[in-house]
Amino acid sequence: MTGVVGHESSNRDVQVIIGVDTHQDQHVAVAIDRQGVRLEECHVPATTYGHAELEWWAHSLGKIQAFGIEGTGSYGSGVARFLTERGYTVIEVNRPDRSVRRRKGKSDATDAEMAARAVLAGVAVN
Repeated sequence: MTGVVGHESSNRDVQVIIGVDTHQDQHVAVAIDRQGVRLEECHVPATTYGHAELEWWAHSLGKIQAFGIEGTGSYGSGVARFLTERGYTVIEVNRPDRSVRRRKGKSDATDAEMAARAVLAGVAVN
């Protein structure tokens, strides 16, 4: 795996939501649980191999409730298609508004976490 930041989850009954900030060469993902606790961060290449890494990483954290992905019409189209074909719920998430980005700062991990939180809050839905 290209990079994981966080702690190893020992409870496989945890339901997780994965937020993904997509880019041309690399995707950044952040996992949160149903209570909104940030679990881990993962960086994978924007390739089929990277998509499989993302799936494996997410599955290792618990039961996957959904993936919230930014840019499903552009850089995220490949990963969205990959995950949808495997039966996961994939929800397109809009970029955070500028006020949120000013308050929290701009980083790929922050954008990925905000995508996961949008799914958890029901702001982003299928």
